[in-house]
Amino acid sequence: MRPQDEDALRELAGLHIGKATRLRQELQEVQIQQQFATPGTEFALPQTSPLGQALAPGPITAALSSQSTGRLNELFSQLQTEYNEAKLNYVALANLDKEDASVQLQLADAALNAGDTPSAISAYERFLELAPDDPIAPSVRQELERLQEASAPAASG
Repeated sequence: MRPQDEDALRELAGLHIGKATRLRQELQEVQIQQQFATPGTEFALPQTSPLGQALAPGPITAALSSQSTGRLNELFSQLQTEYNEAKLNYVALANLDKEDASVQLQLADAALNAGDTPSAISAYERFLELAPDDPIAPSVRQELERLQEASAPAASG
């Protein structure tokens, strides 16, 4: 790969975002399947009571639940990896073209989805520096405020 090739970096980041989108859809499908495979578990009685023991899920239900939980964990891990890879590509792009506001927006989105709130905040702030009058700037300001408020207790606590 050519680390200075902006087009290649954009394409690679887009491929990671596309894969993450497909993984997110699959993750949602597995979550729905899990709900159908283990109906009523949200309201299950404690298994320490006789009634709870009598109504406890059987071994097949437990195995299905365990299998789908494993798949959910695997998909979530893959999803985080794809968003993180996209974020790294957008960081590289942002370093190559420090004046491209759209890259900052894409970086913020990828960072947010990768669970990197500090990087998302920085990218949103940089976007607002570069494009304060952009039509989506008010939405970005709202999101930035929400993220800063959400991360403030974690930073002070």
